Parts: sequence; C-alpha cells; structure tokens
Amino acid sequence: MAGRGAQGTRILHQTLTAFIDVEAVTNVSGPNGTAATIDTTDLRSTGKENIPGLADYGQLTLDLNYTDGAEQVKLFDMFSMHTDPEPFRLALPTDSTGDTYVQYDFLASVNGCVFGAKVDDKQTLQITLKTSGGMTRTPDVDAADITTEGALLAARRKQREDDTVARKAAEQQRSERMKEASQRMKEAAAHAAAHPQQQAA
Repeated sequence: MAGRGAQGTRILHQTLTAFIDVEAVTNVSGPNGTAATIDTTDLRSTGKENIPGLADYGQLTLDLNYTDGAEQVKLFDMFSMHTDPEPFRLALPTDSTGDTYVQYDFLASVNGCVFGAKVDDKQTLQITLKTSGGMTRTPDVDAADITTEGALLAARRKQREDDTVARKAAEQQRSERMKEASQRMKEAAAHAAAHPQQQAA
C-alpha cells in the first residue's frame, strides 16, 4: 500500500477522565518537531561532531469549521485564560474502515486562536497547540478505546492531583504558622501593656 487516507483522523482533548473529539476538524498540521544540535567536537576530532538535544515536538495547527461546539469553546477558553498544558490525543486511522488507529498522546497549551468569516463562505477557527514535554505513540488502538484515558495519562493526572493536594497542604500550614506568630505577637503586646513596670525594669 502506497499510503493511508487521512479521512477519519481525529484530534481529542481530555476532559476529566475521558477524551472528547474536537468538533468539525478539516485539517491537522504538525507536530513540527525539532531538536537542538549539540556540538561535541574536540581537538582530536577529524571533523565536526555532534549529538541531538532534547526533542521539541513543536506545534500542531488545527483548522476547524466553527460551530461553537463544546470542545471548540474549551479551546478558546484555554487560550483566553492562559491555561496550563492539558492532555491531547492525535488519532490516525490505519485504513479506511476506521477500526484501528495509531495514537499519539501529548500535553499542549493553546497559544493561537484565529477566527475567520468572509463573504459567501463558512465561519472558521484555527487553533494552535504548543506541545510540552514528550509524545507517546501507541499502535493498533481499537476505535472503541480512542476516548479512554490510558495508564500513562492517568498517572500524569494522578500526579497533578497529588501535586495540587500537596501545594494546598503547604499553603494551609504556612497560613497556620502565620496565624500562630500573629497571635503570639498580640499576646506579647497585651502582656507588655498590662505590666508596664516589667518593661521599665
């Protein structure tokens, strides 16, 4: 087979513990990844030597027919509220039946949002996703499993939840220590006011 058809390609965004399709996608471009070149040439090299740096998976551009769908609105909200990277999934069909997919999971923020409307044409929305961290590939995923969370993203979500709990606990402890310190200062001031002779001595 010379190639695979693009029809049936899906881009999904995680909401709670499930992935939801972004509505009315007409084109997906990216990721356009690059990696830095690290020069390792030394004085005994016979030519330039280098190794690749960390992969930067770059950006994905999504062209949409704008319908004001729930996921389209969420992507706009991510852009306008400067939301931290969230889980996304690119699913590429392995054949025309749409029974199995090659799945790519990644975290991304929304750093581009362009609406379009012109005479005698449809409304459009272009979303740019900026990846953060790595990207995992899972082959031969059944269509029924495309919307499930998966072990890796479940672990990431659990880590984010644990980090949030730990941060709130630390903030609570800091607040309690400040209250205790403030109370001690008030008690010391009250004691000083009630016993001025001790202060004079």
